[in-house]
Amino acid sequence: MADKKAEGGYDAIRVYMWAGMLDPDAPSRRRLLAAFAPMTKVIARLGYVPESVNILTGEASGRGPSGFSSAMLPFLSARGERATLKRQRDRLAVFPVGPDAYYEQVLGLFAHGWMDKRYSFTKNGGLRVGWHGACISAASPTSARFASGSNKSATHAAPNTSRR
Repeated sequence: MADKKAEGGYDAIRVYMWAGMLDPDAPSRRRLLAAFAPMTKVIARLGYVPESVNILTGEASGRGPSGFSSAMLPFLSARGERATLKRQRDRLAVFPVGPDAYYEQVLGLFAHGWMDKRYSFTKNGGLRVGWHGACISAASPTSARFASGSNKSATHAAPNTSRR
């Protein structure tokens, strides 16, 4: 049986994602991207993110779920690994994250939100948001009008949630 302490997988995948999301001027960013770079070679060779890696031997095992591909997008982007980045995006198009895969959905939410420039971090870890206009629920009666562009000038106030 493998030594669990020497294995990176479900707990470790977030480290790659967060390292990739660091501001270009963040202290230690360059060092972290370099330290975690061997994973890019593994992904390029396999065509997918492994489910786990023995950190002592570098041996990869299992095919990671699609959420792992999502989580690696910021890291691959930050490292300038264009071909591997494209391959993981292509993998996600063929094997999207399932609707009931909560952990994978969360990884995708953070990774794709960052990739789409919905948010970023300052060099000191502060949050910058890239929101333009109101966030509208897909279930909102006005969401169809906004999606079609027919109601661009409308504004929405937050609902009054105070108790009387």
